[in-house]
Amino acid sequence: MYAKRFLPLFVLLLICLIIISYQVNRGRDLNPFHFISSPLYIMNSITTGVMETIREPFRMLSLRDKENKRLKEEIKRLLLERQNYREIFLENQRLREILSLKERERRYIATAKVISRSLDPFNDTIVIDKGIRDGIRKDMAVITPLGLIGKVSAVDNSYSTVLLLGDTSFSAAVKIQETRKDAIVSGDGNRRCLLKYIGHEDLVKEGDIVITSGFDDLFPEGIPVGYITRVSKRKSGFFQVIEVTPFQDLTGLDEVIILKR
Repeated sequence: MYAKRFLPLFVLLLICLIIISYQVNRGRDLNPFHFISSPLYIMNSITTGVMETIREPFRMLSLRDKENKRLKEEIKRLLLERQNYREIFLENQRLREILSLKERERRYIATAKVISRSLDPFNDTIVIDKGIRDGIRKDMAVITPLGLIGKVSAVDNSYSTVLLLGDTSFSAAVKIQETRKDAIVSGDGNRRCLLKYIGHEDLVKEGDIVITSGFDDLFPEGIPVGYITRVSKRKSGFFQVIEVTPFQDLTGLDEVIILKR
């Protein structure tokens, strides 16, 4: 009875002695829990691998988002630099054209920068940064390298107001370059002009060039004004209805030139 109870203990002690003897003889350590820990190690390795596999796409997405954000900021910076370089290039181009005109225009008074524009649709004017002390006087012609834009309507010591040719109160003596027919150009209130006092019998066609005639003692002769874009012959009235588009876009003015008569 007692022998049966001590038999398992004896067997366990025998196994321990065998293991110790094996360690001594082999010179290596044996882990009695190897058969238990090995499956746990495998399970841990598998779990870690699965978690890394799951995390990797999210890590890649995070890195990609950061890189995309950095690239977008870089693109914005490059676009801004490009815009600045383009603005400098365009300004230099305008100034070269003005300098060229200044060199060949004996009536040149000054070059001025546009500093403001009227928001009143019934008063189409701009303000420039030159005035009396720069030799500017009322009713002087104001142009760009493309052509006439208006006249000085008011002047102060350091700035002046320019009435644009699209204003309804503006008028100038002109002629059609091809036919030499004299007329008057005035603003229509929509930054375009009307060519007045051309009879029905006069030949006028779209594309004809309109220039100043000099007959009004305000504007020098030969300044380009615009080109004819519409011709209408009404049955009533003595004159044709002729629309003229200025060569210079009146909404995109930066620098202007003032001429003396």
